[in-house]
Amino acid sequence: MNRKIIIYLILTFGISWGLALIYYLLEMPAMYKGVFLLTYMCVPAFCAIVVQKIIYRQPILKPFYLNIKPNIWFLVAWITPLTGILICILITFTFPWVVFTMQNNEIIKNITSLIPAYKLDIVREQMNNLPLPVFWYTLLAGMFAGITLNALAALGEEIGWRGLMLSELSPKGNFLASIIIGVVWGIWHAPIVLMGHNYPEHPVIGVFCMILFCTLSSPLFTFITLRSGSVLASAILHGTINGVAALAVVTFSGGNDLTLGLTGLPGIGVLLALIAVMLDYERLGTHEDERIYK
Repeated sequence: MNRKIIIYLILTFGISWGLALIYYLLEMPAMYKGVFLLTYMCVPAFCAIVVQKIIYRQPILKPFYLNIKPNIWFLVAWITPLTGILICILITFTFPWVVFTMQNNEIIKNITSLIPAYKLDIVREQMNNLPLPVFWYTLLAGMFAGITLNALAALGEEIGWRGLMLSELSPKGNFLASIIIGVVWGIWHAPIVLMGHNYPEHPVIGVFCMILFCTLSSPLFTFITLRSGSVLASAILHGTINGVAALAVVTFSGGNDLTLGLTGLPGIGVLLALIAVMLDYERLGTHEDERIYK
């Protein structure tokens, strides 16, 4: 890794993990967790801008793929998480230890098991008064959030991972760059995973699962970023994943955080399939000089 990447990682991990340590030591109430996670997500972008603009005095827009002109790959970025979640549900459906459900009361029960206790009564009341079945509301709300608030929050990470790091590491080859970024990205999640994020039942094992998930999903993020020419597309991909990921968990009773969802066992299969599809697309549908993964 070059010196710029090293400086960037020292700043990003130092600030992010420092914030996590402060949050943990102060024993902050659960109601502040959302603010903490949002702040945590913004650190990679903040550090990328500091390194690129202040320390190295270099431009940001082009190197960070900050292109706001939409194209078909923005739509692909938005639809891909939905496709992945549906496949994830189908895979999980074959597991003998789980029971699939679309009943409102069961889904509400599963959803409320994932949220802080202080929100339980409010969430239950809101969900019971929804005009649509909870499954469809969760799906539509997640998709909408994926191109709005979630995408904006995810941009805080993507400017760092698919902006600065991809730009600096792409000379090594985009696939290798993706793997390096994925491993770093997964390790960066370690403090919040240990605090119960994504893997509340298995926080220690969850750290390694998150590293695996990020490593396998990173080539997809690279593919979308480079095909679209914009880190905004990867932010949409990231935000939509965050928006709809719960569907692959709350529609099942039984199992645990290692065997359910996109960050669990079914998700590994989905990501491996997506990598195969991307590589096949590159092989069959793209001229050699235009291939991302050569």
